[in-house]
Amino acid sequence: PNQLYTLDLIPDNDIRLQATRDIWTRLVYPWGVASLAQDDAQFHPYHENWHHYHKDDAYHNGTVWLWNNGMAMQRMIEAGQEDIAWQLFVNMNRQALAEGAVGSLSENADAWPLEGATWARRSGTFLQAWSNAEQIRVWYQCFLGINPQMLTKTINIAPRIPSALSSVQYSQVIGNGHLEGGFNRTDSQRVYAYRAIDLSATLHFSVENFVDFDIDVTPGTTITLVAHDNKIEVTSANDKGETLLSTTYGLDETKVAQQQKCDEYFAGVGFAVPTMNTDLPSLSRYFDPPLDYSSIE
Repeated sequence: PNQLYTLDLIPDNDIRLQATRDIWTRLVYPWGVASLAQDDAQFHPYHENWHHYHKDDAYHNGTVWLWNNGMAMQRMIEAGQEDIAWQLFVNMNRQALAEGAVGSLSENADAWPLEGATWARRSGTFLQAWSNAEQIRVWYQCFLGINPQMLTKTINIAPRIPSALSSVQYSQVIGNGHLEGGFNRTDSQRVYAYRAIDLSATLHFSVENFVDFDIDVTPGTTITLVAHDNKIEVTSANDKGETLLSTTYGLDETKVAQQQKCDEYFAGVGFAVPTMNTDLPSLSRYFDPPLDYSSIE
């Protein structure tokens, strides 16, 4: 999974797409990103399996690390596949709300479910701050697409709202102010709305497959974007409700072509599927009594 963090250094987009697809189908289970592929000779399917090996043997050799989920989702969203990323996000919400400590995401999980189970066990620290932090970061930075650049007083906004969501409202703290946002989807259009509260900045929009554009905002400025199939209508108003801007932008053909390419490349991509093949070197030995933390093989 270390590949996920190196892709920014690779200028060839085809290689980035290939790596993203390969990582997702080989390492990303519905419960998170495994630290090793299950076809590797060193693969350990369960974090704690004391009859077969010491817990630390599995730590980086198959055990799922939930904090990697954030970067896996980010790379998939960058490839224009927010609906695929959303499946993992929903599963993480399920864990945070229905398992363990409410609101928490664990440090680790098994790569495979135990026999008779459909979901992998949580393991490691039951509440790991960086697992939660990555889940929250991806929501704001990638799905909502809000990335402040405070040194230049610029806020990059590139929303990628998954098709499962028809309505969203949120507020994000930025500097000493915050940005209120909203989204609504109908059969014919998508409406994005923004309001600057105690905030002065340049908003750089990169919305769907339309050309990029900038709008300056001061406290109280509201912006409404109405996206249709082939155009996006843009209006802004000041804190008195007076119209400051009303214009329309068209499609960016380069974006359109790239989105089509990515959609075709990722068609049918799903999570890694546990093989449940027990003919593994890590399971070839059996210790009775089982090992413990002080065991030395």
